[in-house]
Amino acid sequence: MLLAELLFLVLFATAAGALIYAAVAALRGRTGQATSIVIRTAVLAAVYVGLVYLAAAVSGPKVVPLGRANCNDDWCFAVVRVDRVVSGATVRCEVTMRLSSRAQRRVQRELGARDVYLVDLDWRRFDPLPGSSKVPLSSRLEPGHAVLAQRAFTVPAGAGPMSLMIDRHDFPFCVIIGECDAFHAGTRFLLE
Repeated sequence: MLLAELLFLVLFATAAGALIYAAVAALRGRTGQATSIVIRTAVLAAVYVGLVYLAAAVSGPKVVPLGRANCNDDWCFAVVRVDRVVSGATVRCEVTMRLSSRAQRRVQRELGARDVYLVDLDWRRFDPLPGSSKVPLSSRLEPGHAVLAQRAFTVPAGAGPMSLMIDRHDFPFCVIIGECDAFHAGTRFLLE
């Protein structure tokens, strides 16, 4: 667990405890104290979320080289191999990815990742070919285990350097410092 994740969990537990204490104070007739606790908790939560977005605004987009893993909590993702077959005006790209778990006790899965797609330097999107996604990104991974997944893409021969992107449907707002792509297009995995 990263320091930013630990900070979020501690602050979340503290805020939950403060709100429970405020509810008990309100039930005992101390509404002024309860209101004060709720207002302070809301202000501190707003400051924390502001820091999450400030960190996202000042950081650059994340670019991950071929073979290096990028982890979201205990779920890790890496592009490990790219095979290209040129066929006239198109190139078929076979991308092999490694999904792994760095968890020590619990089964992991990534429910926020729908699938992957490729982008070129002009941010043109290329979706995987139908039938090339036999292993879903949301596969359940035992602690310390990994699985390989493959996707095939067809791109124009002159498209230039390509990057792989994860198509996500995340929580409506960011809560972990350093894991927010609010001001960027997302993490790019280089294929070269």
